[in-house]
Formats: sequence, C-alpha cells, structure tokens
Amino acid sequence: MPSFDLVIGGGAADFNLTRLAEVAEQRGVRVKPILHRADGEPSVSWDLGNRDLVVDGEVIEASALFSRYDVFTTPQDQEPSLDRGMAWFTQLNAWAMSKPEMGHFNRDIHHQAGLKPFTLTCAAEAGLTIPDTLISNDEAAIRGF
Repeated sequence: MPSFDLVIGGGAADFNLTRLAEVAEQRGVRVKPILHRADGEPSVSWDLGNRDLVVDGEVIEASALFSRYDVFTTPQDQEPSLDRGMAWFTQLNAWAMSKPEMGHFNRDIHHQAGLKPFTLTCAAEAGLTIPDTLISNDEAAIRGF
C-alpha cells in the first residue's frame, strides 16, 4: 500500500498546487497529487466500509491532505449544473476528515454538515447502521460494488 506524507488534491491547472508539490518534494516530502484536468481525471473511489481511498487502482495512505476547490478547470463537455470541482473537494476533504489521525488544514471547519460522506462515517462511528456506500467516478468500481 503506497504511503505518502502529503496528498495534494484539486485541479491540475492550479499553479498553487503545482508549486506546493514541487517545494514539498524538494524538501523530501513524499507527495501524492490527485489532480483532475479538463480532458480527464484519475480514477478515485472511497469505500466508506473500510475507509480506503483507491486512486488508479492503488490504496492510498497518507499523513496529511492539502486540497483546494478547483476554479481553474471546466471540462468542455461539463453540464452547467455539474460542479466537478466541488465533487473533488468534497470527496477528498471528507475522506481526510473521517481519519482523525490524518493532518488536514482547517479540520475544524464548520461545513461538515454539507459533506454527506463524512456525516455517514460519523453516524457509523456512533453505532448507526449506514447503507453500503461507495463514492467513485470509476464505472468498473461502481459496477463491481
């Protein structure tokens, strides 16, 4: 299982994320960028049952997450009502927030109520039964689930 010091999430066109990754790697930080582009994106799935984040077929473990809401990338074929940047931001932040041991900037932010996956993990930890849930953009993972 690949282990990283820092996952960086957001849009590939975000020069701030690109620079952060460069500087972190120069300082010996093991970085895993999870970045989407206008012409494609990595396959990302998060199974709430085992808390694994799977990126391009690999389970990702990390010590910390830094993510930014992507305002730079709009796919040409994107529906106006589909906010892909928010979907990426929500998935990665909810994953990090569900792992108390993981470093996460602004962990105490108060928009958790809007992060349904995080809310479900809290409900499960409190002993409530939640439905089997997979968050994914990977059709094969969805069909297999």
